[in-house]
Amino acid sequence: MAAVETDKTRVTKDIPELIEMLDSADPGLRMIAGRTLYDLTGETLGYRFSDPYNKRREAIDRWEVWWSDHRGRTISPPSKDTGAGKP
Repeated sequence: MAAVETDKTRVTKDIPELIEMLDSADPGLRMIAGRTLYDLTGETLGYRFSDPYNKRREAIDRWEVWWSDHRGRTISPPSKDTGAGKP
């Protein structure tokens, strides 16, 4: 599963798959994808796996723009010293 593998290896090539998983019908997959993206980037971009579809879709659109802007860049994992903002 990309979410688990990406979290362990910090491989950004799987970020597009994680963004796709944010739109899954399975809330568990959405939760894992959102958490993994947060762990990799320190960002939620307003995504919450339990939000209604329209709100999730708006956040997914923000993630797609984010990826377009960050593709090819090195993504440093966020500092683990605070728990603020976790999804």
